[in-house]
Amino acid sequence: MPTLYLMRHGQTEYNLQKLVQGQCDSPLTELGRAQARQAAQWYIDHDVHIGYACSSPLGRAHSTLEIVLAEVTTFAEVPHADEPGIIERSYGIYEAGPVSNMPITPWNTHDMLADCGGDRELEARARIVDRASMAIVIAGLFIGSSVVYYAKIEPVIFGRKTTPAAPKTST
Repeated sequence: MPTLYLMRHGQTEYNLQKLVQGQCDSPLTELGRAQARQAAQWYIDHDVHIGYACSSPLGRAHSTLEIVLAEVTTFAEVPHADEPGIIERSYGIYEAGPVSNMPITPWNTHDMLADCGGDRELEARARIVDRASMAIVIAGLFIGSSVVYYAKIEPVIFGRKTTPAAPKTST
């Protein structure tokens, strides 16, 4: 059965500066790049094989995925793409500003920022689920069956964990 692997991008400059980053972008820090390499090592340690990978086109997500794809030799030939539909939600006028200026936590804004140019909760979810569903269909073409679960975390890697064969015993 196929498995859906979810990753979040590594630490960014905006994370360090406590700035809001939704659809605006900020590069990975050295720690963020190290976190991507740690994620790659996890895939290696767990003998994960994937059939397709995609991420948001934002540099932080794209860079995280590129590091993982480069570090895991079994991922080298895997088809992958930027998927604009899974881009982070917009925080409107609060983008790139201090998190402390937001009237609500960025982790659960509902529709409170819609009047400030931010995404409406259900519209953002619908966009993300729609595009992720399409990516899941594409993944099914590469790994032989569709993946039926999705949660919004960037980047998204679709694949299958191989199970080692049982050791042979002599009789």
